[in-house]
Amino acid sequence: MARLPTFTALQITWAGLLLSLCLNLSTIFKLRQRAQLCIPGGSSHLQLEDDSAFSYVGDDYPSQLPLSIPSIALEVEDSENYGLSNFNSYADWRSTDLFPKSNGFVHLGPEGRTFGLAMFHQMHCLQRIREALVQGDPGHHTRHCLNLLRQTVLCASDTTLDPMNREHGTDGLGVVHVCRDWRKVYSFVAQNQLEHANKTGGW
Repeated sequence: MARLPTFTALQITWAGLLLSLCLNLSTIFKLRQRAQLCIPGGSSHLQLEDDSAFSYVGDDYPSQLPLSIPSIALEVEDSENYGLSNFNSYADWRSTDLFPKSNGFVHLGPEGRTFGLAMFHQMHCLQRIREALVQGDPGHHTRHCLNLLRQTVLCASDTTLDPMNREHGTDGLGVVHVCRDWRKVYSFVAQNQLEHANKTGGW
C-alpha cells in the first residue's frame, strides 16, 4: 500500500493562504466584471425626460427617475446564478447593485441632490434576506426588507397569467412578462455616478 505524503503545519498554512487568495481574487474579478456596465456613447443612448420644472429642493422633485424606459419581455427561467450559499452567491447577488461609485444612488438637479432608487433598495433587500437565511440571523433589517418587498410587489401588481403546469400550482417558468427595461436604469445610474464624480472630483 502506497504511503500518503505528509505535510508540515507551515506547508498547510501556505496552501490555505494560497487557496484563500485565489478565491478572493476570483470573487473580486467577478464583481468587477459584472460592474462594468456597457454604456455606449455615454448617456446619448438614454432618453432623458425634461425635469427642468423641478428645483430638487425640499419636496420639489419628480416622483420617478427622469428617464424614458421602454418595455421589454422577460421570460422567467431557472438560473444556476444567484444561489443561496454556493461559491459564486455573494458575487452574483452583490452585482445587482454594484456601481462605479456607490450602490444604486444617483445625483439629480442643479446641485446634484442624492437619491436612492427603489429598484436597488429592493435588490439590497434580496441580498439581506439571502444573508439572513445563510447566517440564521433575521434581525430587524430582514423584517424591514420583507415588508418592503411585500409592498413593492403589491405596487407593481404584475398580472401576467401563470398557467397551471403542476398538480397544485405553477412554477412560473417559461412565462413571458412585460417589464420596464432595467438595463436602461443600470446604464443611467452608472453614467450619472461617473458624471457626478468627474464634476465634483469625488462621490
